[in-house]
Amino acid sequence: MKKYTLLLIAVLISISSFSQEEKTESKWVPRDPQKFETTHSGTFNGQKITYKALVGETFLKNSKGEVTGSLWSTSYIREGVDSSKRPVLFIFNGGPGSASIWLHVGFFGPKVVKTDSEAKVDDGAAPYRFVENTQALLDITDLVFIDPIGTGFSQVEGVGKTSDFWGLN
Repeated sequence: MKKYTLLLIAVLISISSFSQEEKTESKWVPRDPQKFETTHSGTFNGQKITYKALVGETFLKNSKGEVTGSLWSTSYIREGVDSSKRPVLFIFNGGPGSASIWLHVGFFGPKVVKTDSEAKVDDGAAPYRFVENTQALLDITDLVFIDPIGTGFSQVEGVGKTSDFWGLN
């Protein structure tokens, strides 16, 4: 058991060191941010709701206007309501070394992974079955999932360095 624990620690340290290396060379080619949009419907807390799913990229820039990062977000926006009076819940997913997916498809999103609640079956293995999350909050608020740099598709880009986004301050 100790041998496996030491191996796991060594792997985690090497992954941590690798993922936090400073980026020294920019291979980024200027382009427009990407955006994807679809329309869906579901029943949430007893209400039939139509909503848009928006997945989009926002470029983060330094004081010179140079791109330093690509920040991705997924939004679920209810249709047919006055958006100027509707609250928005911002959910920050994961962090460096922590998956961004589980707040989204494990709890808050309109569709979630169906797992055995008694943990009698291995719930970590694919294929996953997605089901409508009848308790999702789309009846009362729009949802915006933000993946910090280093999680999901969000990453350091252009002239950016990991130290621009990761640190103790």
